[in-house]
Amino acid sequence: MTVIAKIFLSDRYNEVKVMLGEPVELTYESDKKHFITKGGPLNKIGQEFQDVYWEYRYKRDSTFAEIDRMDATAWEKNDEKSVSERNLFSIAINKTIPILLKYPTSEVALFNFGPVIYQQTIPSDIVLEIFNNFSPSIKESEYGKYRFKDVQDKISQEEYLKNPAFTVGMTIPKFELPNQHSKWIKSDSKYGKYTLIDFWSTWCTPCRNETPNLLAALKNYQQKGLEIITVSVDVNADLQIWQNAIKQDKMEGLTNLIDDPKSNFVREMKVSALPTNYLIDQDGKIIATNLRGSSFKIS
Repeated sequence: MTVIAKIFLSDRYNEVKVMLGEPVELTYESDKKHFITKGGPLNKIGQEFQDVYWEYRYKRDSTFAEIDRMDATAWEKNDEKSVSERNLFSIAINKTIPILLKYPTSEVALFNFGPVIYQQTIPSDIVLEIFNNFSPSIKESEYGKYRFKDVQDKISQEEYLKNPAFTVGMTIPKFELPNQHSKWIKSDSKYGKYTLIDFWSTWCTPCRNETPNLLAALKNYQQKGLEIITVSVDVNADLQIWQNAIKQDKMEGLTNLIDDPKSNFVREMKVSALPTNYLIDQDGKIIATNLRGSSFKIS
């Protein structure tokens, strides 16, 4: 069994994963803020993944430096950084796919498979193809079986989206949830002529990438009676993170609510993938679902 040791230099961004059980030579290039591992086949493979993430961190830091030089407010800079970081990380995850396919018999590749599964921009058929490319011994290992459950969950979520619990023409249930100020809000008290109910989470990159489109939609269609209610599925333990995300993403103009154990709304809606949204009329009848970017139009 391979044991992985994670080494941090000074913060969580300067790190390296070292495979124990073989000779290891570890060096650190301070000018590039980059670890180099040598000493065996496992660490050689691991280094290929580390190089991808180093490139991501390098581009992220360079982008952040450019943003810091912008003539903008602190909130605007933070917003730019958040969007840039999410996009760059998504690119990095996609760059690890050829490495995963190149080493089908390596447990090191399996250890680096998780981020690909969790990346929502990568469809389940691609994820399953990558997993099936692993050798039988890797797939049938204890960790391989563990990862396959995650793959199955991703497949189930995508299949569920093809047959959602609520579709156009149906009426969603009324609900009551707390906002970022811990005040309980009844849904129908916030309904407009049109209301977009958007399910999201602070850890969902596609969700937060879509936030600027929500804000633009509200600006374009508020005079036509549009209201937007966001429902975060973050757990209560992430309350502060959620509150900070609302400020960081400039969502104060929306009605922002969070799931709560006292409410059955999210479970009743059977939301299994994020982001998910429903456009309803003033009576709660669904007019459209999963409107994104330029597809959001109200006549």
